[in-house]
Amino acid sequence: MRVMPPSPTRLLALYGKRPVQLALVTGLVVYIIQRISRFNPSNIWPLKPRLDAEVIFTQSVRVWNDGYYSFEQFHTIALPFLFPYPPSAIFFFRSLAEMGPAVFALVWLVSAALGLIVMLRMSLAGDKLDFPYVWIGIGLVALLIADSPIMWDLHHENSNLLYIALVLAAFGLMSRYAVTAGILLGLSVSLKIFSGLIFVWLLFFGPRRTLVSGTVTLLMLWVALPLLVFGVDGSISLYHGWLDQLRVAANKFEFIPNAGPQNAVWIFDVQTTAMVLTGSGPFDDVTQYVAWALRSIWVALLLFYVSAMVRAPAPVAPSRAVLADWTMLMLAPLPLSPWLELYHPVADLTGAVLLIATALDDDAPSRDRLVALIASTTLLLDLVLNPFPATLRGLGLLMRMAVIVISLSLLRRSMPNKPWPKPSPAPQPFFATA
Repeated sequence: MRVMPPSPTRLLALYGKRPVQLALVTGLVVYIIQRISRFNPSNIWPLKPRLDAEVIFTQSVRVWNDGYYSFEQFHTIALPFLFPYPPSAIFFFRSLAEMGPAVFALVWLVSAALGLIVMLRMSLAGDKLDFPYVWIGIGLVALLIADSPIMWDLHHENSNLLYIALVLAAFGLMSRYAVTAGILLGLSVSLKIFSGLIFVWLLFFGPRRTLVSGTVTLLMLWVALPLLVFGVDGSISLYHGWLDQLRVAANKFEFIPNAGPQNAVWIFDVQTTAMVLTGSGPFDDVTQYVAWALRSIWVALLLFYVSAMVRAPAPVAPSRAVLADWTMLMLAPLPLSPWLELYHPVADLTGAVLLIATALDDDAPSRDRLVALIASTTLLLDLVLNPFPATLRGLGLLMRMAVIVISLSLLRRSMPNKPWPKPSPAPQPFFATA
């Protein structure tokens, strides 16, 4: 009989629990503080909205007061001044802004930190953990290979960690609290629409109560609340302004004369990447051909994953199979988006957690562990070596997402598709004493 060496997680379960737990918690806290503040107190004190949080604070108040999305600063900077959050998000941001800049900033930073913690913990909600804090250890290793979007989101105080934390919370709660999970998914889509494809997954695999409660939440936040606050005409005007924002984002080269390759250090969409690769204009045939080829490759990878998913047994949340499906669905629209920035692929982290958990799993097939190890190493080398110049970071983002989707496609059919059974309590003697 072949005797397998114990995994690192089982070794940690046997030796030094308390020192290891303290080290893991400290490491996660230090990571969050460093990524938010860069160890510079002036980045967080005095408390006030900064960077993207300042934009969200000021623009949500402006949209609420004007009842319309404004392009007031549209021609004053190199990039279009866009605020493409849906009207449903305006209600949340405006309510938070009512408490003042300092409270807004504090709640925003705490929400981002808690969002990261929820992501790491709920990513392993369906796994059997050898000791309580192993999820932090796996999370810290995953952060090593998926640090970039998390770092940018924390430091720029954007909202990606918040919306994706709602998705992961729904993932962890769906089997026991199906209605609550649907509400959380509805809130997530109402903040950013990137997670909307999960509702398509729910049509085929999810509990009906989750789908129904999520749909009702969307109707309340996207239809009923705007009508209640702004009336019919005001709601139409509000949505018209939002659609204008999306139209300008989708046609930035038409509306912004100077939104060319020189801005590729900020915008990483496929069309801008094609412009940099070819050295041609945004509307030249060669640019269109390269952009079409890149999008086609991405769609082919998504279809490769879907083919593996449909051949596997129906998954039950929370399980690695469901998390892999949701990770793919959250990454799927990004390379097809006309506006892609460094902090958008936050779902890279859930993919990294899946790879690390599989690589460390003694019960996983050797082939799966090897695939997970190769993919993790590839992502880590890309992060360390940083082979793409600033103007081609879009190609680097696409490559990283492609590695995750390909590896999850290879792992999907043999992934656990049910959560670990909860241990039943030990039987008590009939005459047990207190």
